[in-house]
Amino acid sequence: RPSQELFLDFRAVGGLRHRTLTWEQSPAGRGKLILCLHAASLCAGSWAPVASRLKDTTVVACDLRGHGDSDAPEGSASYSWQIFGEDFLRILKEVSERYGQVPDACVTHSFAGDTALMALADNTAAIRQMILLDPVLADAEGASTGAARLAKGTRRLGEKEAEGFASAEAVGEGLQKVLKAQLAKEA
Repeated sequence: RPSQELFLDFRAVGGLRHRTLTWEQSPAGRGKLILCLHAASLCAGSWAPVASRLKDTTVVACDLRGHGDSDAPEGSASYSWQIFGEDFLRILKEVSERYGQVPDACVTHSFAGDTALMALADNTAAIRQMILLDPVLADAEGASTGAARLAKGTRRLGEKEAEGFASAEAVGEGLQKVLKAQLAKEA
């Protein structure tokens, strides 16, 4: 279970409220800080199988707009990839300020990686490492015209092939191996 649930409120600066879940797996917050962003149709809780296994870390997972317990504005104009990218920059800044450091890694799944990369291409933001799991890798034009199709085709956490993973634990073990290997490269 996460050690903390918190809402980041960006309404005063043109954003909305995003729910975050935090897993503290390090003494006095001295481990690596990892920010996790989920794929379309998922939520911050989808990172639980991974976050609970990563020792010596503080993992912060965020519900993106219209997902989980974050605000869900009306209208398709509120869900462009550029707007998700703006949310990412606000979340990144707030997490960095809250913990007094930029994340050691930002781990994204599917479209969250694309929106973060598009935002980072147009803005300067401090981040040490991006780890993209199953990114869509669309350009801004392709992202906007194909968003509906991509949202329907997003592979859900837990699917590997047609038969899927053997269990929820197998999902967590697989993602744990990928993230540990990436984080070890930085060390």
